[in-house]
Amino acid sequence: MSGKIEIVPVSATEFLQSMDHALFEEFPGGHFWLEHLVRVLAHWERKRSRFDPEWRLWGACRNGSAFTALYAVSAKTRYALFHATDKAAGASLLRWALAHEPPLKVLSPYRSMGQALEAAGLSGRVTRDHRQLLMALAPGELAVEPDWEYRLAGEQDIPRLIEYNRLYNEERRTNWTRDWHDLIGRHIVYVREQEGKITSCLMRGAVLGFRVALGGTFTFPEFRGLGEATMLVANFCAEMALFGNEVCLIADDDNLPALRVYAKVGFTPQGLFRTTYFGRP
Repeated sequence: MSGKIEIVPVSATEFLQSMDHALFEEFPGGHFWLEHLVRVLAHWERKRSRFDPEWRLWGACRNGSAFTALYAVSAKTRYALFHATDKAAGASLLRWALAHEPPLKVLSPYRSMGQALEAAGLSGRVTRDHRQLLMALAPGELAVEPDWEYRLAGEQDIPRLIEYNRLYNEERRTNWTRDWHDLIGRHIVYVREQEGKITSCLMRGAVLGFRVALGGTFTFPEFRGLGEATMLVANFCAEMALFGNEVCLIADDDNLPALRVYAKVGFTPQGLFRTTYFGRP
């Protein structure tokens, strides 16, 4: 491909109207989480006729043709998502993003980020890079019998959820935070407990069609080795299957306890993603 590459701010609606459709190809290709974000933002743009102030989107295209790369970054957390089908466009967009809208970390398909890093000569800017398995479980493939002993988190659980957030960050070297009042109100935090004390947690994430993501699976140290996370994940997947939903997730390929849980429940690898951290030049 030839022609000048342009980097432009774009609304979610404009992007969907002028994108290279290979960016959001059928699962497990494309970028499930980026597509979810863009479609949610486009929905709110139609209702409100304005951009979401938290998320900023930039697209890359050649001479005004279809967008072949997209970079989305949260102004609040500096968490970003990236994908490209044109290596040169992806490299130009990533180089621009690091200079003008630097992220704390970027989630992308493994190959897409690798090509952009190589073409842009930016590998030296990477400070951490987690390879992650994209895994999925279709209805009817659950390998663990659910016991249905789990529930949605409530306001009374917030102190325990704050502890979960802190411990998860320490163990996985992350720095995410959550508005627990908001997540509880949206009914997306699931917990399992023994004798009134929460033993494990997970969160429902992106939803597209009949596919639902889960994330943040965690067991408190004093309850590890008892199968609490396995049963919580199995129960969640069983509930999703009642509605005909497939469940997907990404897990660091060095997080062996989590991978054992997901494999036991019946998840199988579908592809590779990565979360990349960048340092200053």
